[in-house]
Order: sequence, then structure tokens, then C-alpha cells
Amino acid sequence: MSAPSSIAISDSANFYVSAERVFDPSLVGVPVIVLSNNDGCAVARSNEAKALGIKMGAPVHHLKDKIKAHGVRVLSSNYTLYGDMSRRVSEVYEDFSPRVEVYSIDECFLDISRLSRLEPDLTSLGQRIRQTVWKECRLPVCFGAGDTLTLSKVANRIAKVDIEMNGVCIIDSEEKRQQYLASQPVSEVWGIGRRLTQRMKLTGIETALDLANLSPEQARCSFNVEIERTVREFNGHP
Repeated sequence: MSAPSSIAISDSANFYVSAERVFDPSLVGVPVIVLSNNDGCAVARSNEAKALGIKMGAPVHHLKDKIKAHGVRVLSSNYTLYGDMSRRVSEVYEDFSPRVEVYSIDECFLDISRLSRLEPDLTSLGQRIRQTVWKECRLPVCFGAGDTLTLSKVANRIAKVDIEMNGVCIIDSEEKRQQYLASQPVSEVWGIGRRLTQRMKLTGIETALDLANLSPEQARCSFNVEIERTVREFNGHP
């Protein structure tokens, strides 16, 4: 882990809500939910809406009392807007990285291997990218980096939930790798669903670090080849 991190992921939490707030400032600071394309379920929630206990996928007809009591703003999806905002954010990333891979409408992987050699302070780089996206697109993003795709996903999640990180987390040492993996429940690991989580917990695997400490062979034998790859990536092997 002594080499500079080479992979980063930058994403926008609550992307649909954040995109709507760009064009309607009255939505800032209030609970907001965006509904699915048939207006049936909540597919995006502001932090204020999450604080009210509104769950992803909750049917809107189950939320009527909460919406009325707390003044929750309810919006229909506008996928044309979200696609355009996503494209604009990707163009900002392309100014920083020679290779940008759009993973989803709100997430992009960036190849920062060359940048990390030229600019070793990746925290400053991450902040510069965040500030540029805000300046150009008015969207808040978080930035995480590590030696592999999976480690960068872990770093990005830390950047989103730990306020002290100020939106940027870099896994660039063995100490940080161990610390951050130990802090992540295995249920939050990229690609691990509820059933696999239950199976892992039966064998004493509670955290991402517990999983990382398996041998790749044991991971494949006990689970599957995808978990073997996850274990390898957790240990810095792309």
C-alpha cells in the first residue's frame, strides 16, 4: 500500500434530489423525495427525508401521513434532467483524468495513476475535483481513492458518512486499509447482498476486514469466484 493510489470513484449522494435542487433552491434544507417513473415509490431521498425514517423504495401511499406532518416535498422523476447533469459531471472528471468510466448515473471511476505520481497529495486533488464539480454543476460529490476498484468504493463510502473527512477519503497506507475495512459491516461491501451477508455472519465474518483476511482460495471455496475477487481487491490486487 505504499505506492500512490491509482483508482478513484466520485459520486453524488442523493443525486436525483441534488439535481432537482440545482434548479429549485426552495428544496434546499427541507425533506424531499423523488418517486419512481410511475410515481409509486421513493427512489431518492434527501438527508432530511432519511432522518424522518423514509426508506428507499417505500410506497408513496404508505408515506401520506409523514409527508403531511413534516412537509415533505414530493417530486416525479425527471430522467432527462438527471442524464444531462450526469453528463456534465462526467465532463468535469475528464478534465482531470485520461480515463473515466461511468459506473452509474451518479458514480464515475477515474484513473488517477498518472495524477497520483504528479500530485501525491490526493486529498487536495479530491477537494479540487469536488470544488470544480460544485462550481461547474452545483452538485455535491464525494471522492474516494485506493489501489483497487473495491478499495475506492470503501473509501468513497467513508467519505460520505464521516463528516470529518469533508467529502474525501484516501486509502494510501496499510494502517488506513485495516482501519477502514474494520469499520465497514460486511453487509455494506460492494456486491454482497442480504443472503451472502447472512451466510458470512454464520461463519464469523462481520466486517469487511474479516472478509479480507480470508485466503482467496477459502473465499472461493466457501462462497464464489466473485467473493474471491473481492478478497484480492481488498488486499490491493486489482
